[in-house]
Amino acid sequence: DLVRSRGLGDVYKRQHLYIANSTWVYNYFTGADSDSFQVKITGSLGGVEKGSITETLVAGKSKLSGWRKVDLSSLGAVDKLVFKAVCDYLADPTYFCVDEIGLLKPDAM
Repeated sequence: DLVRSRGLGDVYKRQHLYIANSTWVYNYFTGADSDSFQVKITGSLGGVEKGSITETLVAGKSKLSGWRKVDLSSLGAVDKLVFKAVCDYLADPTYFCVDEIGLLKPDAM
């Protein structure tokens, strides 16, 4: 879990983040039709889930090879983001990379 990116308990409207496959995940999946790897991002406020976004990083022969900007504005104001790797097999690696979580200041909401 990635929890509270600024100050404990602060509420921010998340605007975006960038996501990418880790090198291990990218090299692990061979392009088989059954290859699948997703990351579900769930936002909550005060313990109440506000919404989620699922990003597909591997789907068969298609693999994300760079950074992808993910729009988080649909989550609204949240105080917690939870990242969950979704794959088909327990042996599949579940690492991914996150960068530049863009925030909107509370007074600008």
